[in-house]
Amino acid sequence: ITLYSKVKKIDFCYRILKDSTPMLEVYIAFPFKMRNPSFKYEGPNIVVTPIEDQFPGSHTCYYPVQHWINMYDDKGFGVTWSSPDAHLVELGGLWPLGVSWAHHGVTPPKYPHENLRVSKFEKAYIYSFILCNNFKTNFYTTQVGDLVLRYSITSHMGDWRTNISRNHGWSAANPLVPVFAEGGRRGRLPSKSYSFCEVDKPNVMITTIKPSEDDKGLVLRLVETSGRDTTVTIKLPFLGIEKAYVTNLVEEELKPVEVQGNQVTTTIKAFGIATLKLMVKASTSLSIE
Repeated sequence: ITLYSKVKKIDFCYRILKDSTPMLEVYIAFPFKMRNPSFKYEGPNIVVTPIEDQFPGSHTCYYPVQHWINMYDDKGFGVTWSSPDAHLVELGGLWPLGVSWAHHGVTPPKYPHENLRVSKFEKAYIYSFILCNNFKTNFYTTQVGDLVLRYSITSHMGDWRTNISRNHGWSAANPLVPVFAEGGRRGRLPSKSYSFCEVDKPNVMITTIKPSEDDKGLVLRLVETSGRDTTVTIKLPFLGIEKAYVTNLVEEELKPVEVQGNQVTTTIKAFGIATLKLMVKASTSLSIE
């Protein structure tokens, strides 16, 4: 367990040595004390409300989570849970495993269970679903190994649209990695803190900054995370932008984007992805506003 000074989070790290015991499921429990909890979690470019957003007849036994789960009560208090290693969870309780007839190796007692689908999660419980030895699809039914699993939690007021859940989950999964680089050391940096690339909307994240595939510019990839159509301005304080284009995912130029000095503005749809290709040059001045 890791506690931090002046950083509001708690990290957990577990090491599990798993043998080949058959018919054994492994969970790590996170029981939180919260009345009348509601759940949201991040899926692939979307935020999901379990049960409510599901097709009729689909089970509520377990869910695949990307970067975070947000639990909150009717007074606005919330807890955000994240794991960079274990992405399958059971919510609200420890439910019977709803593996279909075609995929389980041994039929569990009383299968199919009446709780394969529930109408509400009464408890603020998260069970991290680590291993299961009753699948027979395309891997061994006995899962063995030496596992290290990391988790991080924080608490806050407000729901997932405050971006606290997103920031916490993404930072847990993408910690800063220092890289030593040889190169030029001449020049002057401003005394204040600046970013190489800035966005002016908190619900838009930069997920990629890289050289373009044709080596003619920089490619920026943006993602909208709050479910709102957004007009966003991107600023490169240390570079000048000569031209900019919206591209597709393989960097084919679709349309030009208006440039103003070291800034470019574009629109991105709710939970959408936008890719920009920028033709840049070194800034002749460091008079950064």
